[in-house]
Amino acid sequence: MEEQQIKRPAGRRLKCQDPQIVQKYNNYLVTAMDIPSCLRQLQEVYKEGTNQLTKTQLDNLEIIDKQFTKSKLAAEWHCRKFHAGQVPWTPGLTIAIYKLLYWQGIKKRTLGGKISVEVLRKRARQGAEQFLVDHLKLGAEEIQRKTNQAIQDYKIIKKQATDKIRG
Repeated sequence: MEEQQIKRPAGRRLKCQDPQIVQKYNNYLVTAMDIPSCLRQLQEVYKEGTNQLTKTQLDNLEIIDKQFTKSKLAAEWHCRKFHAGQVPWTPGLTIAIYKLLYWQGIKKRTLGGKISVEVLRKRARQGAEQFLVDHLKLGAEEIQRKTNQAIQDYKIIKKQATDKIRG
């Protein structure tokens, strides 16, 4: 038998922790595969009962395996749909994200968390915000208000970008 390169499988994102998705996958898989036919084929392959498989038996097993793999991939594709990438990239959205990260970093720093001033400066620059040491002296309510405003700005820009796609 010729040597084949084993390919690393592409990352699949079927969540096995979610019982609803697992149930949907199993139901689809049962309907997609012709199980009685596959069982007959397997019985034909193993009916000789020898320790060594012949070339035709190996070929038949390979065909069965490909059928199972095709059915499993179809079930995965059917059960787990992703909608990533449906919001186009816009510089305004990136700026809004960094502005939000900046205010969340300020909040974390004022509450005693570890975040360097350099990280805050970088986020401020990328978020079109001016880094001021006075921001670290603001009260919790003012920081929360700025964070909430950054969240609202982000949601508005994201909605505008999404609306452009949907026309």
